[in-house]
Amino acid sequence: MEKQKSGKLIGYARVSTEDQNLDLQIDALKKESHCLQNRATLS
Repeated sequence: MEKQKSGKLIGYARVSTEDQNLDLQIDALKKESHCLQNRATLS
């Protein structure tokens, strides 16, 4: 019998400049699992 894996898989997407876009990264994460989004900016 195969053992079930436990724990959570966490995906992380980021951009380093304001003119970059997260859409492709977020779409890929959504295909794998649920996606929780939190955006932060640095001044």
